[in-house]
Amino acid sequence: MNKPTTPIGNQIDADLRDSAPSVRIAPRELRTLADLLTAIPVAAPNLPLAMLRSTAGHISSFLNVPIEQLAIEALVDLAPAFRNYLRERRFKRNSVRSYANFLSILLRTARELGWESPQLEIPDIWKPILAVMQKHRGTGTRGQYYGCAKIVRWAIRQGKTPSDFSDDDLRVWGEAFLKEGRSYEYMVSVKSNFRRALRENGLADKLPGISCNSAADRQYGVPLREFPPPLRDEVEALLQWKQAPFAPGRPRRGRHRPGTAKHLQDLITRLYGFVVNIRKRKKPNTPVQKPNTLVQLVSKKLVTEFVEWSLNKRKLKGEPFANGLWGLCAAMDHNPEYKARDFSWFRELLASIQPDSESEKQERKLKKCLPYETIAHIPRMIRDEREKVANLAGRISSPQNPVAPRLAAKQASMKRQIAILAHDELLLSWLVELVWRQRNIRECQMGMGRNLFKAEIPAMTNMAIPQWVQERIALNPQEQIWQVQFRENETKTGHKVHFILPHCLVPLLEEYLQYHRPILLRGSDPGTLFVNRDGCPLTSSQVNYVVSNLTMQYGHRRVTPHLCRDIWAFWWLKQNPKDYLTLSKVLWHRDLKTTVRKYGSTFDESEALLLVEEWRDRQGQGPGQLPSPTAESFVNQRAESCSSHGRLQPRITEALSNLVSRDHEFQALPPAAKQNELSAIAGFIETHPWLAKLISADSRKDAAGTAHGFGSEGIRRKAA
Repeated sequence: MNKPTTPIGNQIDADLRDSAPSVRIAPRELRTLADLLTAIPVAAPNLPLAMLRSTAGHISSFLNVPIEQLAIEALVDLAPAFRNYLRERRFKRNSVRSYANFLSILLRTARELGWESPQLEIPDIWKPILAVMQKHRGTGTRGQYYGCAKIVRWAIRQGKTPSDFSDDDLRVWGEAFLKEGRSYEYMVSVKSNFRRALRENGLADKLPGISCNSAADRQYGVPLREFPPPLRDEVEALLQWKQAPFAPGRPRRGRHRPGTAKHLQDLITRLYGFVVNIRKRKKPNTPVQKPNTLVQLVSKKLVTEFVEWSLNKRKLKGEPFANGLWGLCAAMDHNPEYKARDFSWFRELLASIQPDSESEKQERKLKKCLPYETIAHIPRMIRDEREKVANLAGRISSPQNPVAPRLAAKQASMKRQIAILAHDELLLSWLVELVWRQRNIRECQMGMGRNLFKAEIPAMTNMAIPQWVQERIALNPQEQIWQVQFRENETKTGHKVHFILPHCLVPLLEEYLQYHRPILLRGSDPGTLFVNRDGCPLTSSQVNYVVSNLTMQYGHRRVTPHLCRDIWAFWWLKQNPKDYLTLSKVLWHRDLKTTVRKYGSTFDESEALLLVEEWRDRQGQGPGQLPSPTAESFVNQRAESCSSHGRLQPRITEALSNLVSRDHEFQALPPAAKQNELSAIAGFIETHPWLAKLISADSRKDAAGTAHGFGSEGIRRKAA
């Protein structure tokens, strides 16, 4: 049976079609982030549009610009700052990584759809400098000037020319770089490489505002072991004389600790290095006579040239530089070996060095400071991060996790990360609570007879015992308490310090010692409370790096350990004006004069006028008004105006003053109303002798009862 064939389709459909042309949005149509999000569903439907919209929303909040007005070019180089923004808002690590990835997808998609990133126009004057900074590109390695091109591009965006770019601009770039979440060490290395690149490639003259001292200028000192033998022996004898327990001719407070003696030695090595190295380069054709004795080295001509070169060429700060020379001057002046020498020229030379302006020093310090409340909150933020890592490590090591055996290395790494966070939390808590000098922090030894120990409180001690310790000792007389002790030779001011560790530090300290510090140790235990990443005692620079990184990461401003002491001092005086005695003891100052001289400038004319203004406000006085008399002075004035037979006795005056001070309604009255009330009361007493007798009752109890029963309201009723 034949069926008719039913055609499928038609002639047009049967024709072979070409593939659909790729969608490409014209560059002029993609200007804002909203344009890009509108084009993505059509041009790239496979992309996760919901997550891209969420990322765009976070970017809009970060830049505080609506998506409809947010230019796509604003996304270029935004990733570091955007990641840091998400971390500040407590986004989890994976979320931060995901949003940063979607930011890259947005930029890549915009370029695929035809958007062209505007190229930074490089002025001709910057091109040779940028070419040097980009030497590492294309080599497959970071190279010696890695990261330095960022500084050049930043300067161009700021509209700076090479002749205008200065050390202050470089500092501003560093602060902005740190706010992107970069570490302090990396920022310092990039700035150092930038200066080195200018110096090594002969570009220092093009940027006169950037200090590019060569290694020869910075490392011009000669080690003491390379001194001529006679001079070396003299210097070693002088250093021993400064450190000996007793030395003839040395003032009582003239003894140096090893650290201070090392500073004096470094100054002498720099002075000798200047004579044999710097002067030789300044006068290459003139033979240099090397000094063989300390008197030849510390001569008026050589020291004057050294001061001139240090201040004018190296641009050192006058006051810190002069302080070191004052130590050398005092050592030479008091040492019996040089008593016959006249060093008056030395004192006159140092006195002629212009001191730094106090206002400028204060302004520089305030720019570096953070509010004490901000620094005090950083340990809590570190603890939150530590708890997050600990929770993640707990999930990884859970027995229910089937891949737990294969993540042993990851678990060990996370345990070490937790230990480092606990170490940093305790270090900053220690600094915020105790505000020690960084040397005491890094040299704090643990164990009986050392600096930090746990022992019973001695029965005979003049150490202050907190209430919480007294309560624990009452329950258990053998209770061991954490204590801190530094002897005279272990403190800068040369006096003993012994106190009980504040209870807020005890739980974290015991947790750190029991669980975290053993993980950080490698090899033998150095005995110090805090250790570096290799398990060795911290150095001065390492303490600075740790504190700088923590304050920059969580407070967005670099704060050094010593600056924390100033921040605490300013905070304490703000809460407790004029309490310099407590401040002096907390900071371990030698005497109260040091504290007042250093921090007394905070109480300036503005503070004085503020106190006067607050006092006037409390008195209810406006500008131009005379101070209102107090209740007692007014009563005394009225009493003196009475006739001799009706004169109020002192006991009556005291009772009346107590009477009005007990009446809350009376105290709430304005000053003028108080005067009217007191005038009425005084006049009423003058006309009623019996009331005077009641007020002048002998017993305090009767006087109190009278004051209670005869308030101002009752007296007014009787007068009516």
